[in-house]
Amino acid sequence: MSNTTVTFDIILGQGMTLVFVEWTDSAGNAFTSGGSLAFNDAVQHPVVKITDGGGNAVTDAEVSYTDGAGNAITSKWTGSYVVKLSIDTGKYAIDGMDICEYTIVVDNEGRGEYKIISIEIGGNYKKNYAIGESFDSYGMTVYGIYPDGERVELGSNDYSYTGGEELVEGDNTVTVSYGELSASIVVKAGELVEGGILSLDKYVSKKLYLITIIAVGALLLACVVMAGVIIGNNKKTRDYLHEIADLRRGGSEINSSDNAYNKGGDDVED
Repeated sequence: MSNTTVTFDIILGQGMTLVFVEWTDSAGNAFTSGGSLAFNDAVQHPVVKITDGGGNAVTDAEVSYTDGAGNAITSKWTGSYVVKLSIDTGKYAIDGMDICEYTIVVDNEGRGEYKIISIEIGGNYKKNYAIGESFDSYGMTVYGIYPDGERVELGSNDYSYTGGEELVEGDNTVTVSYGELSASIVVKAGELVEGGILSLDKYVSKKLYLITIIAVGALLLACVVMAGVIIGNNKKTRDYLHEIADLRRGGSEINSSDNAYNKGGDDVED
């Protein structure tokens, strides 16, 4: 098999300059297409160093970069990417590759993978149970959190939970696991309260029930004491009114006697 060499002729337009491009990393080191860059928690890609025929740097060239599809570059996390160079083609002609392939790999601390790094538990699930019941995950939602804060809902087959098999009185911890990641919630178990305002979720803690009964009893006692005070005050008021009435009646009797005496005196004088 013979080797074949392919050559290209670069035709320069009037006033155009031939420039040479060399791909480098952000530190200026030579970069070969297909090479790798270590994760640095920022969008990154290989860049070009542009020189003229004499090896002098060309600094006035208008250079821009896009991904292989012509879109803005978003290469931050580990993976394989392509960067494409664009230059002022009306002024310069390029001698070299205008496309470079590269891979971003994890850094020395193992960071850089765009993967779920934590989980959160939400939703409207049952939180109060009877003693001995098992945890019911209906309504529970588990979210996966990515390094940039993006949240995605996990399917019920993607995670598992433990600790809710047979609930005991008081607080019970249920742990949800997704791979090596986990998060916990606390649910309560207590005796069943039949009806009434206490059974908001049908089941409440026995301690809460007793505290509520004591509070209601204290409120009733306070009402009784207040009623006694009011009744006592009413009795004092009645007694006071009776005294005033007696004084008025006594005054009337005295006035009547005085009138009779005066009348009798008048008869004598006549």
